[in-house]
Amino acid sequence: MEKISRLLWSQIQRFQIKLQSLLEPKTLTPHLRLEESSFEVSSDINQLEYLGDDLPQDPQERWVVTFSRLNAFFEAGMMLSKYQEKKWVAVAAFRQGKFFPLSLEDAEIVFPFPDMGTHEVRQVTQETFRKNLATFGLIKNEETRILTLAPQPGIIYLFTSEMPDPWLKTVISAVHRELSSIYRRDQ
Repeated sequence: MEKISRLLWSQIQRFQIKLQSLLEPKTLTPHLRLEESSFEVSSDINQLEYLGDDLPQDPQERWVVTFSRLNAFFEAGMMLSKYQEKKWVAVAAFRQGKFFPLSLEDAEIVFPFPDMGTHEVRQVTQETFRKNLATFGLIKNEETRILTLAPQPGIIYLFTSEMPDPWLKTVISAVHRELSSIYRRDQ
């Protein structure tokens, strides 16, 4: 009888561990690779009008939620926050429409960024930076463009896109306009 109860207890513990791993939020680490899906970037920029609706009061949470809402407009993205003086550390990411919060342990790579003005948009071309993003599975190929935008001091949104330039310029302009509006409301 004791042997049966130990066996049953062992199976219950294994089941709890499996259940707990299913309930924990998944993070995007170099070891986690999403299966390719039929994700298509949204072309309806009218949805961006609602980007600033019902945001949390906490400033950090507000920018994470705002970032997560942009996952339909780009193939992938990463939100970086200034950490310990001049280091930028990944806080959250998305890929193929799926959002992933990151912890400091997940974001093993510390990204070097030059100072960026608030609401400034830049295209990144550095090869070492591209390799770092490829580690996280955020870049598919050589044609993938990397854009950075600083919605507020101490935060950078990084987006990757394979869309044609006219579409990309339209979307990034709309994103820039909405983020500027959110930033002004916070002031």
